[in-house]
Amino acid sequence: MFRRSTLPLVLAMSLVVAGCVSASDLAEGDVEANQAREDARSGGQSERNGRDGGRSADKAGRRVELPNIVGVVRSFSSPTGNIGCYIGEDLARCDIRERTFAAPPKPDGCGLDWGQTLEVGSRIAVFGCVGDTVLGSRRILKYRTTTVVGDFGCTSARTGVTCVNRRTQHGFVISRVVARVF
Repeated sequence: MFRRSTLPLVLAMSLVVAGCVSASDLAEGDVEANQAREDARSGGQSERNGRDGGRSADKAGRRVELPNIVGVVRSFSSPTGNIGCYIGEDLARCDIRERTFAAPPKPDGCGLDWGQTLEVGSRIAVFGCVGDTVLGSRRILKYRTTTVVGDFGCTSARTGVTCVNRRTQHGFVISRVVARVF
């Protein structure tokens, strides 16, 4: 029924809708296995919020939990330098230098660069049509840490970066091999 490549996304979205998933689980793509490991470590009582209570929920009670919040970092690079992100008051945006994922077709009205930028604002997450870059920040967001600015949080993982609007629960995951919105 589902293509093999869509099954991890369906599983991830099911857990988001059901009410609990961590940003790093979304980035790692194997949500069920990560949840089972976390439950085993905590005796079935997993409490995966950051050290300062990194829980994020919308009105329906769905939440993406943000692990290990390190404070306000507006601009950062992934440890490999392949991903660069900026978080402002009204959006979170990440650019990727090298990628193997296929971007959606470039929209007719886009006369700039396409396919290497994902962003989330007050509504849904989208690919961005941009003429600049947020790559190259000297500030490194270590793996399994999160930065939060206003309504937006981004988590770095070995498998990519996940950014979410904590109020709406819309966001994206970006890595060398995958770019997806939720």
